[in-house]
Amino acid sequence: MDVLTDVLAATRTGQAGSARYACRVPWAVEFCDARRAGFHILLDGTATAWVPGDEQPPLRLRPGDILLAPSGRAHAVGDSPGRPPTVPNKDELSGATEPADAVMLCGWFDHAPGGPHPLLAKLPPLLLVSADRGRPDGLAPAVDLLAAEVRSARPGSDAVIGRLVEVLLVLAIRAWTDGRSNSATCPSLLTGLRDPVVANALQVLHDEPARAWTVEGLARRLSLSRATLARRFSAQLGEGPLAYLTRWRMTLAAQLLRETDTPVDAVARQVGYASPFAFSRAFSRIHNEAPTQFRRRVRR
Repeated sequence: MDVLTDVLAATRTGQAGSARYACRVPWAVEFCDARRAGFHILLDGTATAWVPGDEQPPLRLRPGDILLAPSGRAHAVGDSPGRPPTVPNKDELSGATEPADAVMLCGWFDHAPGGPHPLLAKLPPLLLVSADRGRPDGLAPAVDLLAAEVRSARPGSDAVIGRLVEVLLVLAIRAWTDGRSNSATCPSLLTGLRDPVVANALQVLHDEPARAWTVEGLARRLSLSRATLARRFSAQLGEGPLAYLTRWRMTLAAQLLRETDTPVDAVARQVGYASPFAFSRAFSRIHNEAPTQFRRRVRR
């Protein structure tokens, strides 16, 4: 599994969903569920998106634009910046009957307890993928398919919508990332995936997270010098390979604790810790609570 797919799979939980909003002026929809990552696609009309109390300026949307909200930060979309919410945020078809001044298609999936992976958390609250810019192959057809499924409510639509939301989120992140490899607004992990040395190192760590890696051993696997690997990895991600590996192991451990009944000591072994005590200390540093407490809290 590739790194971006790994990240999204390990940090999402629950069923993905989608809703279509048909709104008339004045209108505004507020999205304030911190557990969700998602996107909004303006199908018709114009709209503005903003983050209340944030320094990021409002973003003007035109038909075909895609707005990403990757970290679950509270935000709103409406006909005018700052307008109070007028449309309920429901997981179903909402808003006024057509003809409408704006039609918006939204998709989301729930983050795992503990928040999004740093890849998503470090992104700006709102990302605009303009319809005027080049799009990856498949993005436009995926939008059309999702819009059709949401409107049809045919048997199996929930399964299809879930897959399409995942596809659209990845394609939209790709589209936003293109051309931003040197931008300060692009998170280090995304820029790192463009560096072949760092991308290969990340893939190896994701493929074998439980292995007793050293920087020297990872460099040998990649036919690199230790100095070259350490320099390139730190330059792109802001931390060394082993620091990243620890965080990724704890992400995987959280997934196992959340979704399985595997005993804590077995979880520790699956993510590369022979000692449950060492695992518990590492987990507590990342998640601010012991593994048993984490499992109890998220499975209530």
